[in-house]
Amino acid sequence: MPSERKVFSGRTADTTPPIEFDVTLTNSKGAEKTMTFSAWGTAPANSLLTVSRMGRVTKAGEEAFDVSGLGDWFEGALVPESSERWKAMIADTEWMVEGTLLGEIFQWLQGEWADRPTVPSAT
Repeated sequence: MPSERKVFSGRTADTTPPIEFDVTLTNSKGAEKTMTFSAWGTAPANSLLTVSRMGRVTKAGEEAFDVSGLGDWFEGALVPESSERWKAMIADTEWMVEGTLLGEIFQWLQGEWADRPTVPSAT
């Protein structure tokens, strides 16, 4: 016999204040440039699904991380205006971004999302 219909409800990712962060780059001429980006205040489902596909287990049974989805992850993690600026920053050969910096931002933002409550606290 089928169970009673379950109704799920939740908030959209844009109901939580965004998480802002700065990226400062130094080019080969020694010039510095700082850009501010905004990520969704809570982890959007598309980013969670992307990151779930990035983790894998090798034939040797070791965990590995497939970075091919990192671009898609950032595109979904950032609010649209920031996502467009992010893509332009990544493509700019004068201000080439190192891969380790992407990893640092990825890990930091995952931690920020993990530390935020997913529902309002009861009062």
